[in-house]
Order: sequence, then C-alpha cells, then structure tokens
Amino acid sequence: LMNNFCSKTHILAFDVDDTLAHSGQPLTPEMCNALDYLAFVQGYQLAFITSRSYAELEERIPENILRNAYAFTCMCMEYWHQGKMVFQHHFSWPKGLEKALHKLVDACGFPDKTGQHIVRRPCKGALSLLGENHNKAQREAFIKWNKKTQFLNTAANYLQMQFPSLDVQAFGKTSIDFSDRKMSKAVMLPRLRKEDGRHVVFFGDSMQPEGNDFELKQALEDEREENKCLWVENPDETYRILTAIIRS
Repeated sequence: LMNNFCSKTHILAFDVDDTLAHSGQPLTPEMCNALDYLAFVQGYQLAFITSRSYAELEERIPENILRNAYAFTCMCMEYWHQGKMVFQHHFSWPKGLEKALHKLVDACGFPDKTGQHIVRRPCKGALSLLGENHNKAQREAFIKWNKKTQFLNTAANYLQMQFPSLDVQAFGKTSIDFSDRKMSKAVMLPRLRKEDGRHVVFFGDSMQPEGNDFELKQALEDEREENKCLWVENPDETYRILTAIIRS
C-alpha cells in the first residue's frame, strides 16, 4: 500500500475522534509530529473531516497543521481553509427542540452523566447523552451500556418522530447529531474537487454501514479506484500506518 501513493498523487484525509485522537482529546505530541513531517517535509496535503466544530479542532490540533489543511467540520456543514471559513450552512433550531433534548437526558438511564449535554453550533446541533465532560473510562462504560440498551438509537428515533423536518443521526458512540439538511461526510467530495484533483487516502474508525464514515467511504470508492479507505480501530493504529508512510 505504501508504495502506491505519494504527495504528488494523493492527499491524506482523516476523521478525528478515535482516528487521530481519543474522543474529545488533543492529538498526542507523537501524532502531531507525524502529521507535521508528512505535511511540511514530505509535502502531503492534509484534510480533516469531522462532526466537531473548527473551534474544537483549534483546541486539539496545532495551528500550523490545521491552517494548512482542508477542514470539513460539523459533518461538512462548514468548510475551512487557511484559517478562514469558506462555506457554512446556517441552522435554525425548531421550537420545542431544546425541551425535547432535556427530556431525553432525563430519561437516559446511564448513571454517570458528565454535563454539557446539548451542543449548539451555527450549522447543526448535537446531544451527548453521556455529556461532553467525560473521560475515557466513562466513555467506554457508556458504549458498553448502550450496546445492551440501544438507548442512543431509541433517542434518535424519538427525535426524528417529534421533528420530521430534521435529519437526525446517531453517528457517534455517545451522541446524536441533527440538522435541517442531510448530514453526510460524503458531501465534502464535490467541494474538495473544486480545490484539489488528487486521489484521497481516507482514515476513519467508523466505516461500518451505520457509521459516520461509511457514506464517504462509498463515495470515494465509487469515484475512482486510486482512492484508498483505511478502516482503523484507534489512533494507535493510525499512527503506526503514518509512521510506515514516512519511512516508505
């Protein structure tokens, strides 16, 4: 695989949570060093594709790396380049939505709720049933609990029924996203093609059919065979692959 692409023919694109860093956490110094070397020594164009906002990326990725990357944030509702917003979809919250979100938090039977459950962004919203202030152990406990209860999917279905005009998705492992237009990382591809015609090597941890990397994986594979999609389990696996690219 490592011999099949280089910086002249391919860009390196990444999901962020659980691909480059553990959910909500900054990239490790080792990961930052690897991305820095790939971008500024080997000349790779980087792209970040995430449900997080650009402001959240600024807290987790060094400025020099982020500013020189293509950043498709908020499930591609925003596009940033060189630190400037190029595009943003504006989302107006329907009446009664926040009350319904609080109702779901109260109904959630997971015992350890960490606060900051409702996330407002200009282009979409999110509900973290665990709460945004969780640590790794709490996240793992919630994921295990949700596998038994399927509460996340139940909550998403409830919101979709209550607000049929919204696109509601249980994309993440602890949260639900919602917007007034279809949310898909695949919408980044035509926008990317306005900027860059090179093939794409995409790293993601959620490429199963219900995962939020799946539609982009399909779009990339359908577009051209030179695009490569690498399904990783965690940031450690991503780092091992990036190290191999650097050494190839």
